Amino acid sequence: MSTNLVAVGKDVYIVTPDFLERVGEKAPTLAYLTAKRFRRHWPVLAAATGMLLLLIGMTVTTAAAVALLLTGMAIFSYLRVVAQRTIAERERSIAEHQRGIAEQQTRNSQLSLAHARLSEGEGLLSLGRVREGKQRLEEAHRMLGEQGEQTFVANLLLWCAHHESPPPLLELNGHFGPVRGVASLPGTHQLLTGGRDGTLRLWDYRDGRLLRVIENVGPLNRLTLSSDGVMLAPVVW
Repeated sequence: MSTNLVAVGKDVYIVTPDFLERVGEKAPTLAYLTAKRFRRHWPVLAAATGMLLLLIGMTVTTAAAVALLLTGMAIFSYLRVVAQRTIAERERSIAEHQRGIAEQQTRNSQLSLAHARLSEGEGLLSLGRVREGKQRLEEAHRMLGEQGEQTFVANLLLWCAHHESPPPLLELNGHFGPVRGVASLPGTHQLLTGGRDGTLRLWDYRDGRLLRVIENVGPLNRLTLSSDGVMLAPVVW
């Protein structure tokens, strides 16, 4: 009986005619030998495969856990930013509302003061205190204009005040106290004034320039000038 040796990998199989007859008189194939070895080493292969699958599962689970953690942190950060922005917008809205209330209160106060000035000015006009009444009416006119309100009433009262006492064309400021006497020098553009401050002042009434000051005259009560403008008779007491 002849014997043949068949090598498969590192293993050597003895093939006899009896073996060939049982397998159909064919030599064992590589698939047959592989299946046989697989059956022999099945427990080891199964354990190794299980460990590999376990490691793969642990890796996937860890990656999924890390991804879930990062996603949760991102969502938390986003929600915190949204919450902070909402709080900031709410606080800004509250601040704007409070500022609007404060501005409205200020406007109402200004309007109330303006109407009070109107009433006060009208009362002063009725008492003949035209100058003081004009001041109150001008203040009311300014306040109403600043608040964007109609100034018709203030304008009407000011017109009445100017009709009673027209505004001066020129103001000569210099005396400290009441002015008791005024005299015009004939043939010139000059005025001489005397007051309770004890001074005589010479003015150019074209432009309001002060030309000369005479001091220590005494508190004047009246000022009289001769027709030729040469003699001056101040009345002092």
